Amino acid sequence: MAKTQASFREVDVRRAISGAVAAGLQVTRVEVDPSTGLIILATGTTDAAATAEPVDALDAWIRESGSAKA
Repeated sequence: MAKTQASFREVDVRRAISGAVAAGLQVTRVEVDPSTGLIILATGTTDAAATAEPVDALDAWIRESGSAKA
């Protein structure tokens, strides 16, 4: 089976991360779609949701009961 040309390279991912960091963002996750080469950078802190106040009654109940599986 013949190899196909990759739609992205490691250098593309490195450049995307470097640009986000240079802009003052904290990259927490990188997702790449290998078929299209689309690079998605998730930014922010991973513990922000854990320290945030509950948004509604369901969030408060989940936090109090310890039922969150995330």
